[in-house]
Amino acid sequence: MNTMKNTYILPLVLLFCIGVFTDANAQRKTGTKKRETTTAPTDSRSESKSTRTRSSDSETFNLLNQLNTDIKAGSLTFTGNIFSIAAKVNTGYKVTDWLSAGVAGKYRLLLFNEQGQANDQSFHDYGFGVYSRAKVFQQFYAQVEYDINNLARQDNGFLIPGARETQGGLYLGGGILQGWGDWKFGAELLFIMNDRLRDYNGFAEYWFQASYNF
Repeated sequence: MNTMKNTYILPLVLLFCIGVFTDANAQRKTGTKKRETTTAPTDSRSESKSTRTRSSDSETFNLLNQLNTDIKAGSLTFTGNIFSIAAKVNTGYKVTDWLSAGVAGKYRLLLFNEQGQANDQSFHDYGFGVYSRAKVFQQFYAQVEYDINNLARQDNGFLIPGARETQGGLYLGGGILQGWGDWKFGAELLFIMNDRLRDYNGFAEYWFQASYNF
């Protein structure tokens, strides 16, 4: 009887093992399909995100490609006992190939030598403004600019320590730039339309400049 029981039990155990293995294998395949199904949208989102990133990088590059920057030095003057030199930076956006607009900032150092004094006294002017520029030809341009200037006050050719004055002024003029590639070099002349500013800087400002992406 025991032998017969063992004879029946062994096939049942084998059938049970086969059933468990088959069920486990089916569940494993189902889980793999679910993971593949779940992964697919993730890949799609990643691809979409990558596309948006490339598009954003392209827009940023196009924006930077439309910017123009000028670095200038000039307005070297000797007036009485006053020596001055200035620097200026312009950054503009090219609305079209021939028209651009932007902002400008400038700084001017003045050295004043008073009779009887061993050392020069230093003073500072600075200003900020907006401008618009139009190419007349490939190398020439016309420019209109309006600046607000904070100035060390002068009286009859003498600088007054601690006294300052603010003057707004319109500038009209133009320049020439020559060169190859992204960098070009040239000069600019801007006529001062404000009479009070002319008392400080003469009838015009002149600059030697390097221009990027003109």
